[in-house]
Amino acid sequence: WRSEVLFLAARVIHRYCAALETSVPRPLLLAATALLVACKFEEETYPSRHDLIMAGPSPFLEEDLESEELVVLQTIEYRLHEPTAMHFLGGYQREVCQGLACAAAEMSPDCTCASCMLKPLSLYLCELGLS
Repeated sequence: WRSEVLFLAARVIHRYCAALETSVPRPLLLAATALLVACKFEEETYPSRHDLIMAGPSPFLEEDLESEELVVLQTIEYRLHEPTAMHFLGGYQREVCQGLACAAAEMSPDCTCASCMLKPLSLYLCELGLS
């Protein structure tokens, strides 16, 4: 999955928890639901509910995931299209790295040009902001 999925899932969890007046009763279910919602919004294909349940020690069923998905979406008022740090990062990298583009078609871990070195660093700093 793309990084935008992680950032949107974190945003969904944050907005859902902010709307609750109590603690989250089933955090694993909420995390799986947020990931599913984010994948459906950002990706062309997304994992099935069964795949998410089988991915880890899931104490919930497909029906639980389906009903939680509706609850989460209703709670955040179906507002998924809000910019995250990852949405701005692509434009920022294009602007900063303009004229610094590497001759390689893709970023190489062995390349020491400014463009190739800036991309992982900026992604790392964005991910630090999630915690």
